[in-house]
Formats: sequence, C-alpha cells, structure tokens
Amino acid sequence: ILSGTVISFFRWGLEMGTVWRQWIYANVLASGGILLNLGWFAVLLAAALLLWRLGVYEPNAGGSGIPQVKGVILGGILWVKLVGGIVGIGLGLSLGREGPSIQIGAVTAQGLSRAFGRTRMEERYLITAGASAGLAAAFNAPLAGVMFALEELHRNFSGVVLAPSMAAALLATMVSRYVFGRAPVFHFGMLPPFPLRYMWIVVILGIIIGFAGVIFNKGLLNIHYFYDLPVFRNQYMRIAFALCMAGVLGYVFPEVLGGGNDLVNSLYTLPRTSG
Repeated sequence: ILSGTVISFFRWGLEMGTVWRQWIYANVLASGGILLNLGWFAVLLAAALLLWRLGVYEPNAGGSGIPQVKGVILGGILWVKLVGGIVGIGLGLSLGREGPSIQIGAVTAQGLSRAFGRTRMEERYLITAGASAGLAAAFNAPLAGVMFALEELHRNFSGVVLAPSMAAALLATMVSRYVFGRAPVFHFGMLPPFPLRYMWIVVILGIIIGFAGVIFNKGLLNIHYFYDLPVFRNQYMRIAFALCMAGVLGYVFPEVLGGGNDLVNSLYTLPRTSG
C-alpha cells in the first residue's frame, strides 16, 4: 500500500510534467520570440544544476535504480529519486519510469523494514516485495512486478519470494488503479486474433529487436566514453548537455522525449494501409 501510494505520486508527477512540456513546446515556444526560447534553455540549465546537486547529495539515486536494488545499495534517497525523476523525465530526458519506480518501491520497503526493526533477511525479502510493488504500480501490471522479482532480482522460483512479492504487487496495483483508474498504461484497443500464417514475421521481428536491444545496451553501457571527453569538465556539463539536446529535440522530434509511453500508444492510431 505504501509503495503504491508513493509510486502513484511519482506517476502523477511524470504525467503532469509531460503535459506541461508538450503544452510549452506547442503553445509557448512555437509562437514565442527569440528571448522566450532562450529563456527555456536557461530553465533547462537551471534544472541541470538541480539534478547535479541532487546527484552530489545522494549518488545512489543516479541511473535507472535497478543495479542499486540488486546490490541492496540503498539509503535515504526516496525524495531525491522522486524529485530527480520528475524533473529529468518531465523536462524531456528519454528515461523510463520503470527503473526509478523499482528503486522507489525498494527504498520505501527498506524504510518500512527499519522502522519495524526487521532482521537483515526479512529486510531483503521486503526490498524484493517493494521493488515488485514499484514496477506493478508504475504500469498497473501486478504480474510484471512479480515476474521481475523472480527473474531479475532473485533469478530463481521461490515460494518465499513469490508470496510477499505477489501480495505487495497486487496491493500496490490496487492503490494505483484507485488513483488512475483501471486503464492500462499502454492502449492498443481491441486487437483481432493474430493469423498463424504470419507467425514467420514475428520470428523475424524478434530477431531484429534482439539485435537492436544488444546495440542499445552496448551503447548505454559505453556512453561514458563519450562523456569522458575533455570537453565535459564536470558532471554538471554532462547533465546540461543532455538536457539541452532534449531541448533541441523538443522542436524537431518531440515524440522521443520522456518515457515513450505516448509514442507507443500513438503507433496504434497511425493510419494503416488495407490489404
């Protein structure tokens, strides 16, 4: 329940940030003068300063959050992750909600464990349950949260892990659905049954996406070589560069900004050829 409440606030902040960002680009910057547009980049630079200071204050709040959960490297980072995630994603950084939600749920669980004086072993199970609840509440998907806890965090099927993870994921989803409704995060409408004669296309699609995933992961894990260039003298310059690039994309390709949920949902509504 507690993780679902915190993640619901996080989701609300992300959605409000997305709405305001889209409104600013469409209604303010598009018709504004040069000074107004320069002012927007000044806002991005100020946000980079805030994110940099948050990273200095709590280094473990950086990144997606999943490696920190797997290593149980958790501290007083709840509010830092909330503010940093809402500001960064809200202003257009191409980040997903899943990683931060998992870490926020895990940190919430750890705080609850220490408040009740649980043992170290009990705390590990509570952290797993909190991570499961975080992912479930982020997408209104309790099964996804449970599978994440089993497959990614513990890498084995255990009833001791399954029971608390399932209970936490279900209750977190109930809270999330109470706040946002029962509608799923991704909307694909009523899809007809997939014809089996086209299954070969799915095989090819899986192979292509698999290779794309490898390329993306290698780029993500090696991007530090780019940010290690001498032109980036400190961490603030790295964050400012990323936000300014997001600002430029907001003019030419705004669909790629943020978590990408709206982009995925828009694919279903694109005009399709018949036949």
